[in-house]
Formats: sequence, structure tokens, C-alpha cells
Amino acid sequence: MNSTFAETRKPTRPEAAIPPIPLPGRRPRICFVAPTIWPMLAGANDIPVIGGAELQQTIVARALARRGYPVSMISMDFGQEEGAEVDGIRVHKIYAPDAGIPVVRFLHPRLTSLWQALKRADADVYYQRTAAATAGFMAAFCRRHGKRSIHSGASDVDFVPGKQDLAYKRDQLIYEWGVRNVDTVFRQGVGFDPAKLIQSVTGRVGLW
Repeated sequence: MNSTFAETRKPTRPEAAIPPIPLPGRRPRICFVAPTIWPMLAGANDIPVIGGAELQQTIVARALARRGYPVSMISMDFGQEEGAEVDGIRVHKIYAPDAGIPVVRFLHPRLTSLWQALKRADADVYYQRTAAATAGFMAAFCRRHGKRSIHSGASDVDFVPGKQDLAYKRDQLIYEWGVRNVDTVFRQGVGFDPAKLIQSVTGRVGLW
């Protein structure tokens, strides 16, 4: 699993200059926006949606939780209870994988339930991985509510306009807007350093 920091089209701060999140007296709350994360997090081997993105986010989330950071995740409804906790990580659920009427379900229940879950998480930093319209929705939410946002690509193709592995042009446009409007972007590449990812999420150095 190799990733490295990538510049966005707008000016960005060098990694070493990322300032701490100004939250006197407490550590930042961190939310992983990962719709298919529940099977990996809960160890449910009978749900076939587990991949590298889910593994990476689970590892990082557990590491942060062990170090005392308030960590949450947003996942689709695979039958788990709202607010279920696993290894100190609270899980806010959104729509079920097959919920809603085709076409209409893009707005409801998918967008509406995601937006509500982002509010319930009440995080300071939101992290999302892979090319998906979810990146655009997360970026819009964070811009509206003054939160910090991080997107991590799963492939170099994620950053080639119009070439992402997305079925609809609508989703490509929303995703590309999201990449342009998040605070920090990581792309697939060589020389991944977990400390850089954690520093971007927490604003702190030396957790690893």
C-alpha cells in the first residue's frame, strides 16, 4: 500500500508547515468517511466488499483510537446498530447498499443520509479515500461547516480528469470538484510515510 503527498491545483502548505488544529484543551475529533468499512472493521468475512482502502483506513483509525483520539467512521447499513463501537471507534450508519429507487436514490437516501451522518459525527477532520462522489459531498460539508477535509486517492487514475473508475459522468464531476476543494490530498505513489498522513489528520507530529 503505497501513497505519497500530492499537490492540489490550489496553493497548499508544505507538509512540514501544517499547523496544529487550534483546539485548546482537547485532541481533534476525526471521522473516516468510508461507506463500505463495516465488514473490515467488524471482521464480518461474509460480506464481500473488503479491499485495500478499507484495510488502510481501519489500520489508521485503530492506531489513532489507541492513542486517545476520538475516532468515528461513516459506513453503509450492513445491519449494525447506529453508533456501534468497535475498538473505540464509533460507527455512524447511512443507507443500506440496496436502499432507495434507482436515479432518485442518488439524492435520497444516499446524499441525505450521508449529510446527516456527517453532522452526527461532529468531527474536526474528515478523511475519505478512493474516487467517489462521496469526496465531493464531504468537501462541500466541510467548507460549509468550517471543518478540515482530507482525500486520499487509491490509484493514479483517480487524478486523471474523466478517467476515474466511475460509472456516471455526474459522479466524475462531483468527485473532481471535491478533489479541488478539500484541504489536503494524498495520491498513490512511492514512499508512503504513515506519519505524514497522521500529521495531516491530527496536526501533530511524532505519533508513530
